[in-house]
Amino acid sequence: MRQSLYAKIFLWFCATIVLTLLVTLASAALLGSQPFGKRWMAMTQDLYAHSAVDFYVTGGPASLQRYLETLEQTSTVQGQLLDDEDRDVLGRALSPDGIAVFAQSKRTGQSTMRLGRVWSAASPVNSAGKRYTFVMVV
Repeated sequence: MRQSLYAKIFLWFCATIVLTLLVTLASAALLGSQPFGKRWMAMTQDLYAHSAVDFYVTGGPASLQRYLETLEQTSTVQGQLLDDEDRDVLGRALSPDGIAVFAQSKRTGQSTMRLGRVWSAASPVNSAGKRYTFVMVV
């Protein structure tokens, strides 16, 4: 009788492990298997892009400059806002990582990101009839 109790406990343990594995795999399939870095970048690039445009439209270049400086100091994100003529509204040159991701975003017309040693992203934003692109390098 003692051996059968151990056998039952062992079988329940194995069944729990198998069930946990199946639930985990099903959850991953249903929720998507996009890596955390890409999910984080997609969420933050949209937030940062719209914030940058709002600061620029409502407060001008000085307000945008303060926002970008705060962003870089608090999160190591280096951002640039480009106007509809593809020029930085603050007159700065794009970094090589920024140029590559911006070119891809301009080609597709959609947000683009590259994850690697340096994370970079470009997000097109329309505001008040104008098109801006926010380029960020992390």
